[in-house]
Order: sequence, then C-alpha cells, then structure tokens
Amino acid sequence: MIHTLHQLAKKDLFSRKGKLVTGVLSLTIGVATCLLLLAIVLSAKHIATATLSTTTGEDELKIVPKYSLGFFKVTKQEQRKIDQDAVDELKNLAGVKEVRTEEVLQIPSSLEVSLFGTRFVTDSPIYAVEDSYFEQEKQYTADPSIIPVLISKELVDIYNIGIASAINKPAINEDILQGFEMDIRLGTSSFGEGYDGEKVSKKARVVGIVKHIPIIGITMPQSALHDLHTTYLSTYNQPLYSRAFVSIIPGTNTEQLIHQIETLGFEATSNAEEKMRVQNAFSSIELFFYLLVGVIMSLVVLSFTQFFYTHRTEKAWLLSLLSALGGSQQELRRFFLVQVGYFAMLGIIPGTLLGAGSVYALNMILESTLHDYLSLTPILTLPPLEGILVIIFLTLLLILLALHPASLAAKARPEDGVL
Repeated sequence: MIHTLHQLAKKDLFSRKGKLVTGVLSLTIGVATCLLLLAIVLSAKHIATATLSTTTGEDELKIVPKYSLGFFKVTKQEQRKIDQDAVDELKNLAGVKEVRTEEVLQIPSSLEVSLFGTRFVTDSPIYAVEDSYFEQEKQYTADPSIIPVLISKELVDIYNIGIASAINKPAINEDILQGFEMDIRLGTSSFGEGYDGEKVSKKARVVGIVKHIPIIGITMPQSALHDLHTTYLSTYNQPLYSRAFVSIIPGTNTEQLIHQIETLGFEATSNAEEKMRVQNAFSSIELFFYLLVGVIMSLVVLSFTQFFYTHRTEKAWLLSLLSALGGSQQELRRFFLVQVGYFAMLGIIPGTLLGAGSVYALNMILESTLHDYLSLTPILTLPPLEGILVIIFLTLLLILLALHPASLAAKARPEDGVL
C-alpha cells in the first residue's frame, strides 16, 4: 500500500506540469537569490577587513595629532605636533618597543608631471619613511642624483576608478609607473609664501606602488629628505612627522598605553580598532542585505504555502477517493507529504546549484574586472557552512509549513468527493 501510495502521489504531482514548473521555478530562483545575496554580504565584509588600508601592524598603535575645535567649530587646530621631542617621549613610555615615523618635507614644494601628453604642475605634500623600508623592498635607484619615491596604491586606485573616466583619460597600469620620472620643484608652491630659500628642481623616479604609505603625495627615504632639509633650509630645527607607529612589547596593557599617549596630546588607534570601525560601517549595509534575504525567503515561503493549500483544495476529490478505498489518516497525510518532499527537492536542489553557479560566475567577472585593485582571491565566495545552514533552515521551514495542509488532507472524508 505504501509503495502504491508513493507512486500515486508522484504521478498526481507531475500530472499538472505547468503548475508544478511555475511553483518549482519560483522556489529555485528564491533559493538561488538568497544564496547569492548571502555571498555578497559576507564577502563584502571580508574584503573590507582583509584589504583594510592601514599601516598599523597587529602589535602596533597608530599615533596622529589630536585636534581641538576652532572658530565657531568650523576649523580645527592641532593640540600638539608630532616632532622629535614627542617621539622621544613616546619611546620612553612603558611597554613601547620602538617608534617608526613618517616625516614631512618642510620646504614648500610641487610636482611637475608629464602624463598622457599633458604636462602639469601640482602642489603636493612630500613624506619620508625609514631607508630600511626601501632596502627591504629592494626599491632604490642606481643614480644618486635621482630621488627614489613611492606612490600609494590607493591613490592609483582612486584615479583609475573615479578620476580617469571623469576627465576622459585612460586608466593607469601600475607596471608602467615603475620607473616613471617627475620633477620635485622645491620652493615653488601655492602655499610657499614666506619661503626665502633657493628654488630648485630635483628629479624623482617612482620605484614602487605600495600600500601603507600616505595616500596623497609621494614618499621618499628619510635620508634623502634630511639632505634636502640641510641643503635648502636656512633654519632647520628638528624633523616634523605626519604620524608615528608605536610597536608594543608583548604582554603590555594596550588600553593603559593608549591612555598615556592620549595624555601627551595625541590620538592612538590599534589595528583591532580600525578593523572594528570598518566592520561597524558595514553593519547597516549588512542589516539591509539580511532584511532583503528575509523578504525573499518570506516571498518563497508564501508562494510555497499558497501552492500547497491550493493543491489540497484541488485534490479534495482524490483524497476523498483514497479515504473511500480505505486509506487511513496517516496514509492520506503521507500521500500529501510525499508530494511536498518532491516539490521541495525539485526546487531546493536546482536552486542551490544555480546559487553556487551564480556566485562562481560573478566572482569570475569581478576577478577579471578588479584584479588590478584587489589582490584577494576569490573576491566573492559563499562559505559552505553558511550555505548549508540556509538550505537546512529553508527545508525545515517548508516542512513545518506543509504540516497544516497535510493535516487538513488527512481529514478528507468519502462524502467530500461528492461535492
């Protein structure tokens, strides 16, 4: 009887192919869409954290000046500059292993650049990092008269993504920039009033496109910066830094150290805090996508529920016939649930495959489009555990929603088929 009932349920479900295909298709698309949206929101958060543009290592604190509000809260004023005295104070704090710095060129300057057949001069800040950074990365120039400089990868990305198309210029290939030369015009700047030193031009060559340096401007070795200061500044007192990085001794109370740094007049941020800021920024976006997934799943569930309530009503005559032939309530319920199982299987399995295929295809498109901007691969991925949990949850939900129409089907009486 059970085998016959199973075959009858299958044959009856497939007897109306148009309605079955419509219901299965909506379930398939719903499942695939949920998986794709889930992959997007999980991957976006992972990418933001993994490619976080920060110079701060896991055991470092980033130190920047603290600002106080100025006139009518429109302007800001540094409470204290990061100079050599400040660096010495940071080194003397308990728990500090070492301090590395980013120095600022104190000579007003601009860059003269020739790019895409256009020659232009632009004011530009110039920074410097330890020479060891250039040596470790093997980024240097053989000609001592040419200053090796680094350009921020983030700056190149900003130009390629947002500026190039706006000014109708082609995007820049990072490989082409390697060896690119420009002129540093010392003493020539819109902000150079009051500078009475010599105005000269120095040749610079790009030796690297890297992350974790100031985004705007160029970065040179500190030895080259010091040579410029001692040669062209009549009064050079001490270095001036844009920011510093404090390396922490293992076991140090980080919160206490941050508090001590803040009492010196600076702001200190750990790597974990910066990652937390990014994650918090994605919280609202993440919530929106989860709500969207919830709406889609609700529509799928409503479609499923409507399909089987309608199906039970339409098959009342068949259920009455089975009851008249001696079918028990348990057998009638099993007849209905078998059809639910087939329907769910026909919708969820293709939906899972379609969702996984969509994630793979979209990832291929993103990798081919963004390979110059994101080194992370794969860009878009769906963790198996999260995908399986969604499928299990949706399957259990469909089964629970099928219990009530199945209970109604089990109560069919022989006389119901007469109407």
